[in-house]
Amino acid sequence: YNKIHNRFVAMTATGLGVSVPTAVDKFESSWAYMHFTVVKAALAPGDTVALYNNDYQVYAQMSDAAVQVSGKTTNFHLYNSMSWERFEVTEAPAHQIGLHSKKHNRFLCMSFSQDLIYRSVPM
Repeated sequence: YNKIHNRFVAMTATGLGVSVPTAVDKFESSWAYMHFTVVKAALAPGDTVALYNNDYQVYAQMSDAAVQVSGKTTNFHLYNSMSWERFEVTEAPAHQIGLHSKKHNRFLCMSFSQDLIYRSVPM
C-alpha cells in the first residue's frame, strides 16, 4: 500500500498496476489480484524478497526494460537464476520500505499520473 497515493499494488496479466484510490482500511478480500505472497518471513532493511501472486501464478519482476511478470509457476520456489524477481528491502521514512533491484540498481515506483508501477532511474 502506498500512503501518498492511497493505492494498492495490483497484479495484471502483463505486469504490476495499481488500484483506484482506496483507504487502507477499505481493502476487500475479493481483490485477489492485489493479494501477494511475500516470499520472506519478515521484512527488514537488507532482506531480499520476491512478490508472488497465487491467482496469476507469477512473480513480479524487473527486466532490462520494464516492470513485468515472470513466466507462470505453480510454486513459491525462488531459483538462484531468478535475479529479476528479487528485491532488496530498503529503509524509508515513517516506517515504510522501498524495494530495490540489485540486478538493475533501480527501485519499484508508483506513478502519480498513471495506474502502473515503473522502474526508477538507475541509482
